[in-house]
Amino acid sequence: MGIEQQEFVDLEVPSPTSPLWSEFDAVRFAGHGANGDDRSVKILNLVDICQKETINLLSFKERRVFETLSPRGKRFMCVQVTTLPKRLKIQHDQWVYTTASGEADKPEVAFGFMADMLLSSACVYGKAIHAHNIKEVVAGRYFSKSRTHPTVRSFCRSSDFHLVYSNWLSQELTKLFAPFKEIIGLYHLGTSIEQRLIFLGENYTTKTLISLLSSGTKQISDETLRQFNNGQITRLQYETPIFSFNSISYKARTHDGVEIFVKETPFAKEEKHGAELAARFLPRMMNPRIAAKGELVYPFFQGTTKSDIRLSYIRSGYKDQDLTQRLLHVEMVQAEDTLRAYRQSLSLTGNSIDRAGAQPKYNIQRFFHDRLINDSRMRQYYGKGMNLPGASRSIPFDQLLKLRWRINGQRYTTLQNAFDYARSVVAPESSSIQRCPIAFGIGDLHGGNIMVSDVFNRKGGLSEVLFIDFEVSGFHPIMLDLAKPLYVDTMFESLFRKFLGDGFSNGTRCRLVGGEVVVDLAHRVDTLTQSIFRIKTQCLIKPLRAEVQRLGGNLDDHVPILAVALFLCATVSRNFSDDPMDFAEKFALGMIFLRARNWDGIEACFRELGFSE
Repeated sequence: MGIEQQEFVDLEVPSPTSPLWSEFDAVRFAGHGANGDDRSVKILNLVDICQKETINLLSFKERRVFETLSPRGKRFMCVQVTTLPKRLKIQHDQWVYTTASGEADKPEVAFGFMADMLLSSACVYGKAIHAHNIKEVVAGRYFSKSRTHPTVRSFCRSSDFHLVYSNWLSQELTKLFAPFKEIIGLYHLGTSIEQRLIFLGENYTTKTLISLLSSGTKQISDETLRQFNNGQITRLQYETPIFSFNSISYKARTHDGVEIFVKETPFAKEEKHGAELAARFLPRMMNPRIAAKGELVYPFFQGTTKSDIRLSYIRSGYKDQDLTQRLLHVEMVQAEDTLRAYRQSLSLTGNSIDRAGAQPKYNIQRFFHDRLINDSRMRQYYGKGMNLPGASRSIPFDQLLKLRWRINGQRYTTLQNAFDYARSVVAPESSSIQRCPIAFGIGDLHGGNIMVSDVFNRKGGLSEVLFIDFEVSGFHPIMLDLAKPLYVDTMFESLFRKFLGDGFSNGTRCRLVGGEVVVDLAHRVDTLTQSIFRIKTQCLIKPLRAEVQRLGGNLDDHVPILAVALFLCATVSRNFSDDPMDFAEKFALGMIFLRARNWDGIEACFRELGFSE
């Protein structure tokens, strides 16, 4: 095979008796040739995999995002992956990937990396007719998605092709798609106005593999903890992430050279307990140890938060391709691990969620219902009144709650009615919360609580992704657990505009007219944010809905909880009293979400805000 030095010498192909045997269709070996050049070989059963939509490739590669080209420019192909023990991965490649889910969107289509390899190769051993028949099957799959003829740029590796090779491949494609020529002419091939950034395939369920994963949890040794307790450490220079709001942290080194991360928080015991629970469900985390004076001590991780990377991407003018690829990779990891934890712990009632006897935890309610008790959070922020454009004076708190809202021409209720409804839905004792499916979740898994390794390999993906902050981890009503990462990651620029400077105002306008707060909401969605939303819906929410349905439930019945939680994420998570336009924008976002009663309603809210499916 030309591989003189294997890159991952511990790669062992499971035997036919292994539970993994039926879960993969091909195996990837990689390494270096005699001259040090990169080489990889994929062994697969072409007859079997041509009958499938998904090609499951056993490998050690972490890679989930591949650069590709389309007639409209560079795109990224996002591949679902299942993480296994011993650093193994199964990449769930698709024959073809699309930029949109519906036919009405006239999606762009690209070949997956296995189809790319097969169609752009020549048969050098065996019967050429067999190879041609296999290529025809792949061509048919492409045509069924696109109703168009592919070009050389439909291949993810086309930027590396030599001109002579590109000419040969173009001729091959013309011959291969000749049978479809007349059919292609029957279709009107319109052009989609919207620019899409990513290609996604059909969702692949990894449910059968969840029990095979062992956690990769790390923690400091007894000796390291002893040295810390005895003061045998040196504090090191460390720039605290700007998204670390509720704790004090620093970096240190013990006398024997071990680097550690120290966190001081009033919720140390809760975080320690949450981390121990998380270690049962998540493969990418560190388990803290509690020091003698109550600090949490972690192994030090050299990385950057996902949110800090996102800020850098926005400040680059939305143009940094390496940052784009890193963020898409992390989003795919986040969807995979969140879905795995949900599937492993999901229950339709709180009575049987866990064989170990764990019970639902309501500490996640500190983000939701606890902030509504006696209007405590609103009084804290706006108890002294609120200045709005068009008002001759500061609007008293009680009057602020009674004003009606008009957003983009549509009438909405008062804040008082909105908060009363929210209380009735998310109260821990409410029937809606009591009936909501329960699952394990971190409860606060937004980008500020995801660390990304500073080492980035474009060919192999990121070296490591790490989830942090387990203060509210536990078994939660699943709609509450979904809400904060969904809101923060899709409304990121709006939520953290204060870190971006004056040049990032989105044009929202507000004024008080005749007892109404009138808001002209101008919400902007860049292509990366649209892609993050699509990954969340296609790779997490869609399969989660299917899993709840498989258990006999319907997640649609619980959408009002998600709608209320999104409303509260928008309105009571930050203090906007010093910026009337920011106040108007966030509360308008919340009021829009609050109207949703089912998934169609949630999707309609996002469409109103500029997202597409």
